[in-house]
Amino acid sequence: MNIDDRIEALTQTVKLLAQMHLDNEKKATANEAKWNERFGKMPDIVERLDKIIQIHEARHDGHDDRLDNLDRR
Repeated sequence: MNIDDRIEALTQTVKLLAQMHLDNEKKATANEAKWNERFGKMPDIVERLDKIIQIHEARHDGHDDRLDNLDRR
């Protein structure tokens, strides 16, 4: 293998690495957009879950009150 063959091999390797890097950047950008979309909805989801928890706690408290009233009779 002469020097020209080695330079050509290195050139091809650099081109391949550069293309791999660009492909990985595109994938990372796409993944970041997906994560931002999903996690951007998190505050709304947490707020809805908090409301559900409050409703269930209110129902649970109501059941406890009814049971206490039954015990008193």
